[in-house]
Amino acid sequence: VDKKISSVIDVLKEGRCALASALASYKYMITYGQVETIAQLINAWFQITFAGWNWVFMDGVWLITLALLLPLAKPAAKLASTRPTASILGAHTIASALGVFVLHFIFTAISLWYLFSQDWFQCRKWDENDVSDVSAIGDNYESEVIWLITGYQYISSAIG
Repeated sequence: VDKKISSVIDVLKEGRCALASALASYKYMITYGQVETIAQLINAWFQITFAGWNWVFMDGVWLITLALLLPLAKPAAKLASTRPTASILGAHTIASALGVFVLHFIFTAISLWYLFSQDWFQCRKWDENDVSDVSAIGDNYESEVIWLITGYQYISSAIG
């Protein structure tokens, strides 16, 4: 066992890293839920859904991979003078999650506006109220644009 005073610094660095990565994982899952909620509200507005492979990629690749990689962070080489926040519902954590939510919403709105401004694009018009054919309502430009945007938002949420 190493009984030097520098071991205390190493323990503090590891503890801060554990706290920071745990809160980063928490904030990622919060922002994942926010992004998914925005996507589902927009899909409900257009009466569309994601195709099956979109769901597999979102929940099977992005969510699992990023959620498993976040806690693997290493401690900083030098101990910082300030500690990370320790409050799950603190002002820093809530402001960060709400700020990301607003940015994601604005980015999604701009992306859909850009899609609708294209000359070649025509919004999917349904002839009936039956939306039970998932393969038909999942095959459209709107859901693919939303899927691509949410993918970037999942990744940026994990990085941020």
